[in-house]
Amino acid sequence: MRCKKVWSGLVLGMWLIGLQWAGAQSVGGQIRPGVSMFSSFSYSGLNLGLTVDVAYKGIQVYAGPKIALSRSYTLANGPWGLACGGNYTFNPGDRLRHSVHFDYFWTYFGRKGYPGDHLHEFFASYGLSYRVVKGFYVGNTLGLGFYEESGWLDLQQTRRHFSGYNGLVKVLLGYEFN
Repeated sequence: MRCKKVWSGLVLGMWLIGLQWAGAQSVGGQIRPGVSMFSSFSYSGLNLGLTVDVAYKGIQVYAGPKIALSRSYTLANGPWGLACGGNYTFNPGDRLRHSVHFDYFWTYFGRKGYPGDHLHEFFASYGLSYRVVKGFYVGNTLGLGFYEESGWLDLQQTRRHFSGYNGLVKVLLGYEFN
């Protein structure tokens, strides 16, 4: 429980600092808010998410809710989570853009009467996006990272921690307001 609060506070704090920094840099209206929807496949299975984005020059930060759609988590109550991260786009004005991403996914799943289980995933990835029309873009990222999972074991009445390496495939649709 304490680990979950610490990670949630850390991620929320980093996101708010990023938004504050972007707001302080908003000279000449160059801040571009946006929204994006993504589908990803990683250690936690298939995920779907919706994020709010803030972009300034080549830097973008984003955060929002996600849900795990994998069969291994559907028995849980509330396979909800958080998706946040940032990226740096090397050529923000071009139609075909390439970028480096840093993503963090947190998933909570629990059962009635037991402490909640949680999963943290961290990724560094490379992405391509294509601006279809002004403001609207499609993209994908491929990345590597690691995970840390904390789960309750019924028979032993204890919490176990698992960790390892992880891969990420993400497809996204986004819109930047200008």
